[in-house]
Amino acid sequence: MRVCGVILSGGVSKRFGGDKALALLSGEPLIRHVAKSLHEAVDEVWLSVKDDERGEQLMKACEPFVKGYIVDEFSAGPLSGFLSAAKVLGADVMVTSPADAPRIKPTTFQKLVEKFLNHSPAVASVVWGNGAVETLVQVLAVEAVKNYLETVYVQRAGLHRPSDMLRSAGKTLLVAGFNLSSDPYEFSNINTREDLVEPKPRASGGNRVRDDLLLTESSPHFHHAAAAAAEKRFKESAQEYISEALVLLSYGVAHLAGHALIDAAKMFEAAQLSEAASLCSGMEAFIRRDMLSGMR
Repeated sequence: MRVCGVILSGGVSKRFGGDKALALLSGEPLIRHVAKSLHEAVDEVWLSVKDDERGEQLMKACEPFVKGYIVDEFSAGPLSGFLSAAKVLGADVMVTSPADAPRIKPTTFQKLVEKFLNHSPAVASVVWGNGAVETLVQVLAVEAVKNYLETVYVQRAGLHRPSDMLRSAGKTLLVAGFNLSSDPYEFSNINTREDLVEPKPRASGGNRVRDDLLLTESSPHFHHAAAAAAEKRFKESAQEYISEALVLLSYGVAHLAGHALIDAAKMFEAAQLSEAASLCSGMEAFIRRDMLSGMR
């Protein structure tokens, strides 16, 4: 089985105010830290980039830890890196990481891959006690990504997120963060220059999720909602997204439930049901505030 790492590095660093991927931490670019760590955990590492110029630039920063780069061919935000890599790489399994998470250890990536191989889900990620999910750190069966491209990608136009892979897979493994690492700073993202000096800890608090989760019941609602939206049955689509959110909340996965409610609100707006849309938006905002309070 061939396992490839993909570093998602096609985004713009607006909050950081500069070239975040090449910003230095302990004397080395952030993206180089990620490449070194992934290199120890997988068979080979690739960069997902916006164009060839950026690919060549980041390749130099990551030598000799990366095999090459892949230019994003989709207009789906961070999800583009997943989709483009699945089309190009001849791998069985992909491990993704953002370029701005330089503290994730090789052993943590290895543990996540081992969990994936032991449980055989379509996709795996990390969940914290407050229900937050590391949506950019995933282990994916490449076939699952290709299935998304063939069945859901067009239906989800305008709604694409990396969490789509977690929500659409028929079998999703969410590994409790404390089962991977006891370091609350390991998954910290670098969003501002201050984070280079004082990183923010990930959600060590909260007790919604107390162990690994295997989700199988929510994805049918996601697929029905996407199909209904494609046929302009917007009210039905919204109702399915709400059903998805309720299933996810029953597992304590507030982060993904919030994404489902955002989608429901957009579908109600498309159906010109503004009160229902506002209600969904309000529910999502409440869940997000409550989830963030568990990070303190």
